Amino acid sequence: MNAIRRKRGQVLLIAVMVTLILLICVMVVFNLFLIVRGRIKTETAEQSAALTAAEWQRESLNLIGEINLIKASRSLLELDAPPAPEPIPDGKTELDFTITPRVRALTEMQSRLAFVAPLIAFGAAQQAAKQNGVPASSGNWNINLDMDSYMERLETSGRYLDQPEIIHYYRWREPYKNMIRALANGFLAVRPNGRTPGLDRVNPSWLADEGLYQAIHAEWWCHATLNYLVKSTSFPEGAWWKDIDYSPNSFPRQSEIMPLNVTFSGDSSSVEDGTFQSYAASFGGARAYFGGSDPEIPYLRWCFYDSFWNDIDVEGGLWHGEGRLRADLKESFHYNGAVAYAETFVDTEHLRFRPVNDPNRPLQSMKSENAFTSRSVRLGSNYPQNFDNRNGSTAQAVGAFPSGESPTALPIVLPVFGQTARIPTYLKNFTVFQINFTALARFLIALSQIQDINDTEETEGMTGQYYLEALRLLSDADWRKRGYNPDFTGSLSDFPPAMLFGTTYRYPASADGPGWLQAAYIGNDDNPPREATNGTLYHDKERRRYYMGGQYVEYNAAGEFKTNESVRCQTRTGYTPSGSSPVGPPGVN
Repeated sequence: MNAIRRKRGQVLLIAVMVTLILLICVMVVFNLFLIVRGRIKTETAEQSAALTAAEWQRESLNLIGEINLIKASRSLLELDAPPAPEPIPDGKTELDFTITPRVRALTEMQSRLAFVAPLIAFGAAQQAAKQNGVPASSGNWNINLDMDSYMERLETSGRYLDQPEIIHYYRWREPYKNMIRALANGFLAVRPNGRTPGLDRVNPSWLADEGLYQAIHAEWWCHATLNYLVKSTSFPEGAWWKDIDYSPNSFPRQSEIMPLNVTFSGDSSSVEDGTFQSYAASFGGARAYFGGSDPEIPYLRWCFYDSFWNDIDVEGGLWHGEGRLRADLKESFHYNGAVAYAETFVDTEHLRFRPVNDPNRPLQSMKSENAFTSRSVRLGSNYPQNFDNRNGSTAQAVGAFPSGESPTALPIVLPVFGQTARIPTYLKNFTVFQINFTALARFLIALSQIQDINDTEETEGMTGQYYLEALRLLSDADWRKRGYNPDFTGSLSDFPPAMLFGTTYRYPASADGPGWLQAAYIGNDDNPPREATNGTLYHDKERRRYYMGGQYVEYNAAGEFKTNESVRCQTRTGYTPSGSSPVGPPGVN
């Protein structure tokens, strides 16, 4: 009887342990459900917002194109034109009294569209996101705060105050500010793309690669851009940074939020008649002489695609079948242009344990975190590292001539955009909306004034010391040899296998030794052969490996040892300083 009594309670102990384990499992599954639901909600909202904004961009571009055609039409040029006064005043032409007044009204419509239509697209994107359950932004990563700052800049910054009151016949300032003020009401949910202060162009482009500087400091030689630079045989010498082409952007004279990226010709510019003939011919129409017998349609202000509609560089397979897409991009889609980007987040609630030493607090409670989508869920922090990260969705107006040519085959905006489509976020060239220069942009602007980056007196107090130190390392040929030594012309098989487990054969210990990329890859084996455990070199011929304890170097059928680059730089997983893939062409993280 006493033995039975001693066994009482044992089942209860097991039951408590099982109950606790089940409770933890339920919490984990429930938390996972909440996070996945948050990601799905934000992903759906971003896609809906981007497509909605892109649809407005498509309609706006087509309308601008239709107005260009109206300008070119015979009725506008020749019919019902009031006669010019006789004699024509000095400094005037007959066109100033016939065609020009009507064209100015049409140009004013196009300029108005360039300012107003993108803001309507931005507002529509907000509504689309909210309809999918995403509330207004809050916290540090808050588009509402940026819009308030943007409104303040419009009132005080010379970037805007120095602009003329009338741009392309449109009195833009007050209507534009009023629309921004109406949007900046604290209820925005989606961060868009934009053309606010920054660098439009940096050449060479790899200088704008944020991940490159992280890779330099970490000596992560597998980073695509760094890998390319240290292996380049034509790395610039001397004060190479003085030849960098920096292009700080200016006010684009259109909406800076989700811009259409269009520009206007001068009053004295002309468009060759062949432009419109090509347009008509591409639709199977008869030969059309929009300009009558004249070789060109003269002296009108046309709306063109600006430099942001440049062609996408698809060489090297990055965006083709061998790269990130399963099929090649159509040639008609090889342009950048106007895009609609949408990024947001939602607050998710998840269960967590409270401290058990407080009897007044429940065992479990709800904690709010921010769940970003697409490519990351940021828990515990609601502010991205930099604006170069694109965690949202992107869409674009897509079009082509019936012949299959890109809309940019002709420089003038024409109504050829037939649909909208989601596109890979990093496929097109744009920047996420921001108010201030990024730290990297400020550094690059300051760098253009430096005569010697190694002069500590000249660079003292310079903004961006983190980036400066990285460029100092990169400009040092000896440092680049640590990654790839061009003086190493031999083979790893020239060294005794035992030496490959050390560093004495490598640069800088050996002036003509291999750099890290060229050095032998040393792997770890948790279950090495028994013969390799005594600390001596063991040759496993069957596995083509030399073992030294739990480490090994490996060679292929041709007897060539595998290098760090051939093994560690050819994987799509693993750590890189920017959190991105370690392989790819220059300039791509």
